[in-house]
Amino acid sequence: MKRIFALAALLATPAAAEIHPIATYKAWDVSYADVDSGEGCSMSSMNNSGHSLDFVVWDDESLQMYVFFNAEYDLWFDEIFDANFEIDRSEWTLYDAHWDQSSMAFTFPTIEADDTTEFFKDLVNGNAITLNDADGGKVTGWSLAGSRAAFKEMFECAAKLGGLKS
Repeated sequence: MKRIFALAALLATPAAAEIHPIATYKAWDVSYADVDSGEGCSMSSMNNSGHSLDFVVWDDESLQMYVFFNAEYDLWFDEIFDANFEIDRSEWTLYDAHWDQSSMAFTFPTIEADDTTEFFKDLVNGNAITLNDADGGKVTGWSLAGSRAAFKEMFECAAKLGGLKS
């Protein structure tokens, strides 16, 4: 449940957000959110360090990724940066991510984009995802156990919201 509340904290004030858990798959929780800015379906995981990784499909079909830290970090000095992730042995750079010292947000270009598709193929087939700093050092990581089932559930939820192809 902590993971769901981390997402709600970023999205809206507690009075404006309604978060409804749907399912849990190993390291991942799937939920539906109704907030001032719209409706969305998410999959979230919290690691042993208390850092949360969330993916949200909104009712306008946009897809976003959030990382919430339990402390402030001084990793990037600009509000916009290129986030470096490693999924098993595959390296990914998510360009123009937004950083605010205790969280990161990234909007994928489109759900159908080739790079987005390949990123999520790696995600659901991988064992772990790691956020790295600009020098390649590990910042934090998450297990991908259960991510395939959570991803499917998140997109089934999203299909009900805005007509996404499930």
